[in-house]
Amino acid sequence: MVADGAHTLTATVQDGAGRSGTGVRHITVAQTLSASITSPAEGATVTGTVPVNMSESNGTGTITWTLRLDGGSTPIFTTSGTASTASFNWDTSSVAPGAHQLQLTVQDGGGRTATATRNVTVAAPLSASIPSPTEGATVSGTVPVNMSETGGTGTITWTLRLDGGTTPIFSTSGTASTASFNWDTSGVVAGSHQLQLTVQDGAGRTATAIRTVNVAPPPLTATITTPTEGATVGGTVPVGMSETGGTGTITWTLRLDGGATPIFSTSGTASTASFNWDTSGVPAGSHQLQLTVQDGSGRTATAIRNVTVQQGTIRVFITQPGTDGTTVSGTVWFTIWLENAAAGTRNLTLSIDGTAVATTSTTSNGPISMPWNSTGASGGTHTATVSVRDSMVTVGMSATNASGTPISFTLSVDGGAPVFSTSGTATTASFGWNSNSVPDGAHTLNLMVQDGAGRTANAVLHVTVVTPPPMGVQFTSPAEGATVNGTITVAASLTGGGTAPFTWTVKVDNTTQIFTSTGSARSISFAWNTTTVPDGPHTLNVSVQDSTGAPASAVRNITVKQPPPSTINVFITQPGADGATVSGTTWFTIWIENAAAGNRTFTMSVDGTAVGTPTNTTSNGPVSMPWTTNGTPNGSHSVTISVRDSAGGTGQAVRVVTVAN
Repeated sequence: MVADGAHTLTATVQDGAGRSGTGVRHITVAQTLSASITSPAEGATVTGTVPVNMSESNGTGTITWTLRLDGGSTPIFTTSGTASTASFNWDTSSVAPGAHQLQLTVQDGGGRTATATRNVTVAAPLSASIPSPTEGATVSGTVPVNMSETGGTGTITWTLRLDGGTTPIFSTSGTASTASFNWDTSGVVAGSHQLQLTVQDGAGRTATAIRTVNVAPPPLTATITTPTEGATVGGTVPVGMSETGGTGTITWTLRLDGGATPIFSTSGTASTASFNWDTSGVPAGSHQLQLTVQDGSGRTATAIRNVTVQQGTIRVFITQPGTDGTTVSGTVWFTIWLENAAAGTRNLTLSIDGTAVATTSTTSNGPISMPWNSTGASGGTHTATVSVRDSMVTVGMSATNASGTPISFTLSVDGGAPVFSTSGTATTASFGWNSNSVPDGAHTLNLMVQDGAGRTANAVLHVTVVTPPPMGVQFTSPAEGATVNGTITVAASLTGGGTAPFTWTVKVDNTTQIFTSTGSARSISFAWNTTTVPDGPHTLNVSVQDSTGAPASAVRNITVKQPPPSTINVFITQPGADGATVSGTTWFTIWIENAAAGNRTFTMSVDGTAVGTPTNTTSNGPVSMPWTTNGTPNGSHSVTISVRDSAGGTGQAVRVVTVAN
C-alpha cells in the first residue's frame, strides 16, 4: 500500500544489445472518497428539530456538502469547507408525518463525489388541548375538565395547574390520549382564572394548552325540606331548611303568613337549619311558612311552604306496600310516615288481623320500616294495621244523654287526684296528658261526668305507659363495611330521647374532625371527600351531647378505595347540577366518551351502596337510569354512575342531589 501523496513512477527498458532507456511519470495517490450520515440512526423515529450529523473520509481540498430530502431538487442544507464533518439542525415541523429519506452528496476539491442515505420516520408533533370547558366559559360548582393530546408516544403525563400555581390541581399518567377531571370550584375566588395544562410523553416531549374561564359563585337557593308542600300538621312540627351556594355566614329567617316578627331566626356557617314549630297557638286552617336566607355577601333567597294546621290525632300513612290488595310473600317491609305526632318518642305496633307482630320506637316522622314474616300466614287476604302512640297522650272524653248544663268532666289516674277537669256546654272534651308523670307499667284513666241535673256517669280506660329509651345515635349512611371513594354523604340520626340543642361531632379514625354543628336537629347529613385519607380501612366516629350533658356515640367501619385513573369520560346531564332536589323516581341521563367498542356496563350507587339493576348497552348516550328515592332519608346524597367497557376501561361521575319526598 502506497501512502497518500505525491509519488514518481520510473520505467527502465534494456534491449538485447544492452542498451537501456528510462521514463519518469509524477502522480498523486488519493484513497476513495466516502460519505456517511452518522445521526439520526437508520430507521429512527424523529420529531421536532433533529440534529443531522454528516461525515466524509479521503476527501481533498474544499469539501462541498449537499443534503436533500426525498430526492427534492432544492437542498435542505448545503455548505463548503475543509472540515471532514458537518451538521445541520433539521426542523421536521413542516414535514408530513411518515417515512422519509435523507440523501447526502459530498464533493471534494478534486471533483470526486460520494453519497449516503438515511431512512427515518417523522412522527407527528405532540400537541395538547382542553376541549372543555370552552374558552371564556362561566362555570360554577363541580366542572368536568376534559383534556386531550395528539402525537404522543409511550406513557403520557398530564399536569393541570390553576393560575400558575406550584401545586397541580390534577395530575395523572397513562397511555390514553385523553384525561378528565371534576374540578370543584367551590373554593375558588369568583372571577377570571386560567387552567394551564402540560402534557409530557414517553419521549420527554412536552406540549401545553391554556383555557381561560370565569368562575361564578353558585346561585344562592333556599328550600324548606320539611314539612312537605300541602302537609296537614299539628302539635310540634320539625321545620327543616337548607340552602346551596351560600358563602360566609348564613342568616335564616322564618316567618308565618308574612308576619313582621319571625317565628325563628339563626345564623351560622352550616348549610342546613331546623326548628321545632309549636302549632298549638296557631289557628286551624291554611298557613304559609316563608323562609329568607341571606349569605355573607348579602345575597338573598326565599322559599315558601303551604301547610294546613289541624290539631288532633296522629295521622298514619302506609306508603309501602303501596295499595290495598298487594300480593306479598316472604318477609314484607312496611314503610310508614306520620303527621301531627308530638315531639319525642313514638311507639309503633304492626298487627296482622288484630295480632301484634312487630313493634318499634323512633323519634322520626318517617320513613319508618317494620318487617312482617308472612311465611307462617295462610294464603289469602289479611289486614295489616299500624298503630302509633306519641309521648303526649291525647285523652278524648265524651258524654251522651246529658240533661242540662254545665257538663263537668273530671279525669284522674289510678284513682288519685284529678289531673284534668272542665265544665261547659260541650258534650266532649280533650286533654293532653303527659304520660311521663307516671311510672312505666299498667295504669287506669278514671273519668267522671256530671250533667246539669246532678246525674253522674263513670268510664275507665286501661293503658300501659312505656318510657322512651335513652338518647342514642346511629349512622344511616354509609352502610357498615361499605367500600367508598370520591365524595360521599355521611348521615346520622338520634334514637330515643335527648333534649335540644344537640352538639354533633364526627371524626375519622377518632382523630381528625370532619364535621361539627350545634342545633335542634336530630339528624345530620354532610358531604365528605374521601381523598383526604389514604386507601384502606377507616372508622367514622360520631358523638352527640344534648343540653343536659347526656352523651351518645357510634362507630361506622368503612374501607376507602379510590378508583384507578379513569379512561372513560362520564357526564351526567340530568339532573343538570349538583344540589338538584329530587323525589319519587328520578331518571339520570348519562353520556360517555372514549369507551372501547362493544358492551358497556353502567352501575348506579348512592352513598357508596349499589342501587337498581346495572344497565348494559353499546351506546355512548343518552343512557337513562332510574333511582327510586322512596325509602331514602330526606337530605343530601351522592349518586355515582360507574362505567366499565369491553376492554376493562373505567370511568365515573358523581352528582350530589337533595332528596325531598
